[in-house]
Amino acid sequence: MYFKQTKWLSIILVMLLVTGCSSGNASSDEQSVKTIGGIDQVELLKFSGTYVGDNSAVLAILAQLPGSGTVNKVDLSGQKISVTYDEERASSELDFYSTWFDGANSAQRIFHYNAIYLTILVPNAKEYEFRVQDESFRITRDEMVATLTSKFGEFPSEEQLMEETFAEEYVKKHEEELEKMANHYEDYFN
Repeated sequence: MYFKQTKWLSIILVMLLVTGCSSGNASSDEQSVKTIGGIDQVELLKFSGTYVGDNSAVLAILAQLPGSGTVNKVDLSGQKISVTYDEERASSELDFYSTWFDGANSAQRIFHYNAIYLTILVPNAKEYEFRVQDESFRITRDEMVATLTSKFGEFPSEEQLMEETFAEEYVKKHEEELEKMANHYEDYFN
């Protein structure tokens, strides 16, 4: 009887170890650098109505946006969202460079995409600033709202954006155009 119990406990222990090891590999895959095409809108929109003061929610949004696997430093002081991305945070050097510097102004496209979505999801942010190596981008909320208003006619108020369903409907209605604005930022932003 004792031998059978020991045998079953050993089998269960081995299975737990194998399961634990395989889940560790999955989580390292999740840490790879996200690109614009790899964003899960459903997960991202869960954080609509976030305030700059809610550090964990802002970090959760950044974890869903392009470049997420390389976020090194986040400064949320003064109602500004300032993000520094770094190669050291990437799962690999190749992953980092193919995401940020593929020769097609990738960094600027990612910066604009992230600023667009932070404008929608974090209604009280006053400014957005992004840096990766020698590339940087800075824009105020007023400038973002003016650009989005000129493209879509009207931009939701802060109160409207605090409602999860309103932000979700706005994004779903304009999803393709929002991605186009980021990919062709030079046509929309000065």
